[in-house]
Amino acid sequence: MGFELDEQSACMLSPRMIVFDLEFVGDLTQGIHNCHLWSIGAVHIATRNKFKVVMDPEVRPFPPTHDKCIPIDEDYLAKNGAVSLREGLRMFFRWMGCHNIAIAHNNFKADKLVLEQACRRAGVRCPLIYFMDSLLMLRNTVKHNSYKLSALYEHYMGIPFDETHQALPDAIALCDVLMKAFETFGGAIMYPTHCTPLQNIRWVGPACERAM
Repeated sequence: MGFELDEQSACMLSPRMIVFDLEFVGDLTQGIHNCHLWSIGAVHIATRNKFKVVMDPEVRPFPPTHDKCIPIDEDYLAKNGAVSLREGLRMFFRWMGCHNIAIAHNNFKADKLVLEQACRRAGVRCPLIYFMDSLLMLRNTVKHNSYKLSALYEHYMGIPFDETHQALPDAIALCDVLMKAFETFGGAIMYPTHCTPLQNIRWVGPACERAM
């Protein structure tokens, strides 16, 4: 079940909101089981408190990454103090605390699914989180030729931004965009942990989702 959120509600809930980004190896188009989480970056909207962790994806050999993504290998993990997947997830949830409204770009078709799968793989209970998708939020707010993070950042901030494909810098950039976008917020729907957003179903759009 989803919960509709308007501009006023979003402002009231903002102290509980975090913006996050995940990095993973594997190919999402081949199924969620093909994806292995290795980094989480997050920002608390109200305080701008930040979180970052690098984890061992615990799969060998390392699956290929997408173009422009950081190539993960043993040296990279060692240099960045990688912890186990289980410990990294626990660190993230401890950092979140009661700030359990989590926004990511393309959240419903990527980050939410990868995070939940990582919890199943590591044997970590995923707490009750209410997920929001900034991609859908911004589609309802601004008409633009591209809804990539880099294009939206340039639209709202007036300066270019190259997506780093590193979790924390991309989460910070998205947080900056959302702080600007909230001024003309067009509304959104949020879904709790383990619930499937209706817009993930082919041909279901915002109007149909609200009606259902």
